[in-house]
Amino acid sequence: VTLLTDAADKITSANTFRLEAVHSGVDYLVDVYLGADPATVAFRRATGQYVAESQLQAAVSVLAFGLPLTIDIFANGPDQWVRLPATSWFDADFAPGFDPGNLVSLDTGFRAALAALTELKYEGRETLEDGTGVYHLSGMADGEVVTDLLVGMIETTGQVPVDVYIDRKSGYPVRLQIVQPETDPE
Repeated sequence: VTLLTDAADKITSANTFRLEAVHSGVDYLVDVYLGADPATVAFRRATGQYVAESQLQAAVSVLAFGLPLTIDIFANGPDQWVRLPATSWFDADFAPGFDPGNLVSLDTGFRAALAALTELKYEGRETLEDGTGVYHLSGMADGEVVTDLLVGMIETTGQVPVDVYIDRKSGYPVRLQIVQPETDPE
């Protein structure tokens, strides 16, 4: 619990951090808003940079109509702008209701997701692929609580398994792995 509390304090007080959401398993279809009507695409990955107090710029990779597409988004509070390949920025709610400030809010985001873990287990010390030494914890969380961590694009419901990896040197969370049973091929 102390590891989680300290990690939540560190990330929510950071002025900036990079985040990446990566999907694996069965296609996860999501509606994106690029105009009046939503387009249904298969989510692949989002990489972004959060800047305090409430800004996020990200590149979202999707599969649309069988073709890979990267969409740039910028959010400043609840206001969002989108840029498609070979176009200029335009005002659009790519992920309606998403506000980057929710990532670090006291009631939502990292703090809420980490505090909501139940059946908490300390799995031990591990080393990630890049050589980072981490503490690995696992537990269950209410999917709705972790939705803000997924940049508002992926909706999770019910109880979901969550694995948390905390850097042993810095105490920052470096990876959260969330499993949605309906997208897990196993």
